Amino acid sequence: MRNYKFFILLLLLAGCSKKDKFSLAQTFLKGMEPLKALAVLEGDSSYNAIKLKIEIYFSMDDPLDGLKLSKDALKMFPEKKGEILEILLKYKKKALKLGRKILSVEFITTILEADSTLLDKEDFKFLGDFFYGKEDYSKALLYYSKWLNYDSTDVNTRINMAKSLEKLGDTIVAYNLLKGTEWKWNWRLKYEIGKLAYYIGLSYYNSGNSDSARVYLLETIEIGIPEVLQDKANFYMGNICYSEENYADAIKYYLKVIELNPFSNSPFLRKAEERIKLCKMQGG
Repeated sequence: MRNYKFFILLLLLAGCSKKDKFSLAQTFLKGMEPLKALAVLEGDSSYNAIKLKIEIYFSMDDPLDGLKLSKDALKMFPEKKGEILEILLKYKKKALKLGRKILSVEFITTILEADSTLLDKEDFKFLGDFFYGKEDYSKALLYYSKWLNYDSTDVNTRINMAKSLEKLGDTIVAYNLLKGTEWKWNWRLKYEIGKLAYYIGLSYYNSGNSDSARVYLLETIEIGIPEVLQDKANFYMGNICYSEENYADAIKYYLKVIELNPFSNSPFLRKAEERIKLCKMQGG
């Protein structure tokens, strides 16, 4: 019966002014009847009607329609951008507070596109963390770099940026990013730098550039971590010395490989033992 009466009311409103319809929609909204409010506003493309519909969608927890209409409104009414963004900022904070990550990203990126100055600085870190978790490393780097403009001392962000660069194949850039920090007193930074130095050194080693390989492999050895790469770094340093006929130093590095693998069947262990024999045959 109530729906029937509402249908009759809509027919009677057909000839009413937009102002009357808007007032009625507000009444329905105050009476906790958002669907009726939306029905009354159907077909009204005025700014006030669209703004009210945006609020209704968000209050009904229909964020996708609310965001779509917000984006349309920003294009249709550029002079009202501030008011529309104020609504989006309000619901962005709610989404973040409730831990709704995907929805928060939608709010933040919509606001960012319209006016980045309205965002909280932490929003950029939030976006970086979100896209890093989604393995979208290019976007993660974009937003992390903006966040570092506010807090250049954030170690976790720098490490995530370095890992993102590594995933994208920019290992040397990742290494330089971390080396530009006070890394010697931070275990996580030392670990990442030691790891990156090893892989850069190995790349140079495989390409035949022994001088550059030596620099990075020695850094991994000097740092001492990651432990799992120490035997490999020492083995390749032994090979470099062997290729230079520096058999005494080669033996020193090969012995370190053996020392690091006392109870292991590592192929590096067997190779190191064989190389020591060759060095001694050469007079090392």
